[in-house]
Order: sequence, then C-alpha cells, then structure tokens
Amino acid sequence: MIYFVRTKAGPIKVGTSTQRCFRDRFALLVNSAAEPLELIGLMEGDRWQEQKVHERFKEHRLHGEWFAPVQSLLDFINTRARGPLFDNMRTNELRRAARTAAIEGRPWPPTPPKPPRRPAKRHPRVEQPELDL
Repeated sequence: MIYFVRTKAGPIKVGTSTQRCFRDRFALLVNSAAEPLELIGLMEGDRWQEQKVHERFKEHRLHGEWFAPVQSLLDFINTRARGPLFDNMRTNELRRAARTAAIEGRPWPPTPPKPPRRPAKRHPRVEQPELDL
C-alpha cells in the first residue's frame, strides 16, 4: 500500500508498506518524528506504483520521500488515496500506542522476544593419570 503522511508544518511523505506491516511502520514514523504526524491518505499499490507517484510530483520533492504540500498533490491524495482502506486504519489508536511506548520507555514497534538460550554442552570429565615426581 502507498501511504501519505503529513507533518503539522506541511511536508508530505509518500511511502510504501505492506498492509500487514503498516501499523508498525506508521507508529515508528510517529515515534521518531520531530513534529506530530497525521495519516492523510492510503491507497493500494506497491513500490513500483509509489515510484510513479514520486515521478509525477518530482518537481515538488523536498528531500527523499518528502514533498511540498502543493494543491495538485493534495488533490491527488483526496481523489485517489481516500476510501475504505483509509477509513479502516485507526490513526488515533496507532498514535496512542506509540506515545504510550515512548512514555514507558519501551521500543516501538515492539521487538519480538528473544528465543531461550540453550544450555551449554557439558563435556564428560576425563580422569587425568597421577604423575610420580
């Protein structure tokens, strides 16, 4: 899926993620951003289609995947990236989870637990012959 995230100051990030990983990706962005972020659009698509969006708005690129909030990009988002997919994502839920993790000092997204350590192998003790000195 292709997502559109906006900072309060205005720049818009156009990125891609799988639907399964999107919640963690968005929470990571929210948690690491210097300014509050808002999800403003989602649409079906893969990396190739994301690159097409980047190409279409290349003259408004600020840096990397961040673009100036020009009216043509906002119109594109409003007509192409709103709908059931966008409506199903609960932005406030993601923000709350990321903020709670930051307050509690937990990493976000949560890291999976490490597998238990295997006990060290015990080697049989070998008897040493006594030496006559």
